[in-house]
Amino acid sequence: MLRNIIKLKIIYTNSLTKFCKNSARLMKVTNGETANINFACDHLLSCEKIQPHGSCYYPNTAINHASAAMNLYYHQYMRKHSWNCDFGNSALSTISDPSYDNCTYAS
Repeated sequence: MLRNIIKLKIIYTNSLTKFCKNSARLMKVTNGETANINFACDHLLSCEKIQPHGSCYYPNTAINHASAAMNLYYHQYMRKHSWNCDFGNSALSTISDPSYDNCTYAS
């Protein structure tokens, strides 16, 4: 019985965790926007979304660019587990779609 409960909990958690984004509250404390952008973009095939003329370039802020890059990285490599959206404890997994205007977050 306990095994079934644990299995259901894991399925439930993974099915709800769809997006990875930075936490504005945590980012102000850690000031890790640039480090997160560099880490994510160094491992991605492309970070065009946050480049000028990219769909997530505006608003042109490090915190928005970090959020978009972190979500791209999360979905390209590690979305199997919600704890993989960490980035030095400066990111959060969320079920709320952070997409805005033309900037669409992968889910």
